[in-house]
Amino acid sequence: MAIDQDLAEQVRSLLRDETTSEKYIFGGLAFLIAGYMAVAVGDEGLLIRVAPDAEWITGDPRASNAMPGRCL
Repeated sequence: MAIDQDLAEQVRSLLRDETTSEKYIFGGLAFLIAGYMAVAVGDEGLLIRVAPDAEWITGDPRASNAMPGRCL
């Protein structure tokens, strides 16, 4: 599975002030902060870890389909 390298570079730029590590996992590139996955980049876009009670995510029907059983 290919990784969108342009998107990965944008994530690196946004996280430049954080201490991150990168790991190839689940067919994509995961960005870890303090050892926990925060963002993953794949060939179809992003997977972003957010709090399950985040206000903006409760109204987005795509959120419950991203990782069933893990959010909302």
